[in-house]
Amino acid sequence: MGRNSEDGPAFRQLSLRLTKGFRLMGDQRLEVIAEAFNLLNHPSQDNFQGNQRSAVFGQPTRTLANFAPRQIQLGA
Repeated sequence: MGRNSEDGPAFRQLSLRLTKGFRLMGDQRLEVIAEAFNLLNHPSQDNFQGNQRSAVFGQPTRTLANFAPRQIQLGA
């Protein structure tokens, strides 16, 4: 096999966090948070796998479990 012949598809992920703090009475503060993970909702494919005689050889076989679809959470 040649060099880099096992390269998989491109990995793309964009996460974003927005935070805003508010002063309440006295020394009290309220912080509002909005977070988004995998904002562009691009699936990340696993590396190429398979048997050379397989019909799916050289194709991604699954989406990586660690990189879920877009997720958004809010907090205060």
